[in-house]
Amino acid sequence: LFLYVAFATATFAIWKLAPAVALTLFLIISVAHFADDWVDEIIEPNSQPAFTGEFLALAVPISLLTIPALTHPETLRSLFAVLTSSVSSGRLVDAMILIAPVATAVAAVKIFIDFTDGQVDRGIAGTCVLSAMALLPPIIGFAIYFCFYHSPLHFGAGIKQLKTDGAAKQMLVIIGLTLAALAIAGLIFALGPRLSVTDNLVTTAFMTLSMLTVPHMSMPTIIGWLQRRSRHQLQVTTGG
Repeated sequence: LFLYVAFATATFAIWKLAPAVALTLFLIISVAHFADDWVDEIIEPNSQPAFTGEFLALAVPISLLTIPALTHPETLRSLFAVLTSSVSSGRLVDAMILIAPVATAVAAVKIFIDFTDGQVDRGIAGTCVLSAMALLPPIIGFAIYFCFYHSPLHFGAGIKQLKTDGAAKQMLVIIGLTLAALAIAGLIFALGPRLSVTDNLVTTAFMTLSMLTVPHMSMPTIIGWLQRRSRHQLQVTTGG
């Protein structure tokens, strides 16, 4: 819990001190996180693995986050300027313009492979969310992907992992953490810069998501390392 709060606090500090750096890091971490939505979960025994490695899985979120730079460049520049309070963030949009065509082409290959491998639901989802990000304003397209695909997918997977006898307790934890996240968002909004209500809401949303995503991505790796270290120390102590 201490490490989680420390990561979240450090992320908030970076947003305040170097918002352009914070935005860039958030986009990179988001790509790594969203890639889990497109990786094959389990390969059945004695079956041939499909040609869907991490490279192809990464292409979809890269395309999702960069394709608005091709279809709505000025909107994206304005959005990033609000988030970073700097026009220099336009350089990030320029970089995304260069990345988007290649990423989208590879993502299209990934979606085609999903269809041919029988992952029709995921293929349809990929087609829909890429189309939404290309055709709709960036905020609306991202909200559709995040709220209607990414979050339900991971929330459903988490619920399945809960043991029946502990589900009620875990739900209380989930509700508590959700309320805590809303409280953090409210505090960020209240302490935010003097922008319009809409711009302040957008800034609050991105900062809050960033503060939750960084520890969400970092903590499993750290916990795994601590567990391996603990087992190693136990083996040394017991002579096992």
